[in-house]
Amino acid sequence: MYRLSPDLEVTRAYGPVTNSNGIVWSPDGQKCYYIDTPKKEVREFDYVNGLLENGRVAFSTVVEDSSPDGMAIDEDGNLWIAFCHGACVICFNSSSGEVLMRIELPCLETTACAFGGEGFEDLYVTTGVHKTEVEEDAGKLFVIRGLGVRGMAPHCFEG
Repeated sequence: MYRLSPDLEVTRAYGPVTNSNGIVWSPDGQKCYYIDTPKKEVREFDYVNGLLENGRVAFSTVVEDSSPDGMAIDEDGNLWIAFCHGACVICFNSSSGEVLMRIELPCLETTACAFGGEGFEDLYVTTGVHKTEVEEDAGKLFVIRGLGVRGMAPHCFEG
């Protein structure tokens, strides 16, 4: 994983990795959460002066018979993870790894999620097409409303 600094310098931030996926920052900007999909775990880093430090496993997702893929964070710091081959998005407490909510979707290849809409109250979920299963809604974008949470506003890169 690499970092692009505001002065456009590229440096290695973390590695080695196998299949880089979800990455989000905590609401206070002090922590970074990251998924290397085949490891089936969420890593947590302290985010200090633009650098990732003190990497550690925040929690494992190995109990799910699918792969953690894209990730979003809400204003309470909970992590929303799309599970590829799992037909779901699961909300985890970022500190304990406790499952807070599970949203089932009609597509096995649930690939990513992001908050959007007015007040970032809608969860957008992308899906892919499975290699062998025929699914009517595969490859579509889903919008989930009424979750009672708000996502974080995006941060724009300023180089």
